[in-house]
Amino acid sequence: MARRKTTGAATGGAEIAPRALGHRSLVTKRDLGAHRRRLEAEPAEPRGQRAELEESTEANLAAAQRVRLR
Repeated sequence: MARRKTTGAATGGAEIAPRALGHRSLVTKRDLGAHRRRLEAEPAEPRGQRAELEESTEANLAAAQRVRLR
């Protein structure tokens, strides 16, 4: 059975050279903008769900009180 190569052996012992200053990033501004929009939308989703839950709870309580009063 063949032995597993380590990461150093897989690349021939060469390391990745650091990028020079001013070199283009692997992450684009569009990627960062999309990520920021997703992060900003996350807190809004539970708020909307909570509002719906409170509304349905109030409706259920009102219906239960009407049934109880009969």
